[in-house]
Amino acid sequence: MEEKAIIPIDRLEIIKSSLALITGEASSLTIQNPEDEGTVTTFIGKAVRTKKSLESQRQEAVAPLNKRIKQINDLFRPFTDQLDRARKTAESILIKWKSDEARRILEIQRQAREEAANVMAETGEIPTLAPSDVASVSRTRRLRIPRWASTLGGHSR
Repeated sequence: MEEKAIIPIDRLEIIKSSLALITGEASSLTIQNPEDEGTVTTFIGKAVRTKKSLESQRQEAVAPLNKRIKQINDLFRPFTDQLDRARKTAESILIKWKSDEARRILEIQRQAREEAANVMAETGEIPTLAPSDVASVSRTRRLRIPRWASTLGGHSR
């Protein structure tokens, strides 16, 4: 299937040759007297008009494409909006879980400090933690309550 040219080839050739003339003329401009100033000013106006014309042609060429892009975006927007809402819901759930988990860990730590203080008060010895107990409390993913903390407050797991 042959694609239709966005801008006809002959029109592009006219644009290219006009630009070549204008850029060539620009490099040969000099001002040596007040009349030359007028010539340069006229040239600037010509360059501005040519650019406006070129921009108008470009906008004419892209208008149907932009219209099609808008139609496609409008078609997909409800789906992407729905996915954004689902993602935000999941993020809210995750944030709440992390917050609850942090509070739970703080409570375990508070209870451990309290239990350690009680053991110290009763025995005069400083209780020690097994390295696995320390590591399990400090992990952020799968947290395991240390064996000795499972009986704090009279509750068993």
